[in-house]
Amino acid sequence: MPRTSLFLNLALAAGLLFGAACSASPDQPKTWTPVILNPSQRTIELKMRLAQGLKLTLPRPQGGPGYEWQVVANTEDVLQQLTPLYPMHGAPEPGPGGQRTVSFVTIDEGKCVLRFAALKPSAMYAEPTDTFELTILVRR
Repeated sequence: MPRTSLFLNLALAAGLLFGAACSASPDQPKTWTPVILNPSQRTIELKMRLAQGLKLTLPRPQGGPGYEWQVVANTEDVLQQLTPLYPMHGAPEPGPGGQRTVSFVTIDEGKCVLRFAALKPSAMYAEPTDTFELTILVRR
C-alpha cells in the first residue's frame, strides 16, 4: 500500500474516533426521582445523589392562554437539563391537563436553585404570574 494511502486511512480513522468522542452524550442516569409540582406547594427542597436523574412535571401555567413555563434560574454546573421544556415543532402536545415534563441530571456536588416562571413570550419582562422554586442539595 502506498504511503499516501496509508496516511489518509490513518487520518480518516483518527478523525472518526475524535468525532465520536466529541459527540458522545452524557450517560443517562441509573436512578430517577420523579417530582410532580403542585400549585399548593411552590417551594420544594430535595436531596439527591450525584448522577441521579430528576424528572419534573409542571402543571398548566395559571394566568390563561399564552403563558409558557421558562427556566429562569438554574445552577448549571450542578444540574444539567437533559430534555427541552417545550418540544420541537410537530412533537406531541402537553400531557393531561396541559402538563409539561422536563428532565435533568445531577453532574456535580453542591447546591442548586432551580426556578420556573410562567411568562407570555410576548411579554418576557412582565412580572411572572406563576412560579416554582426547587432547592436541590447534591451529595455523592
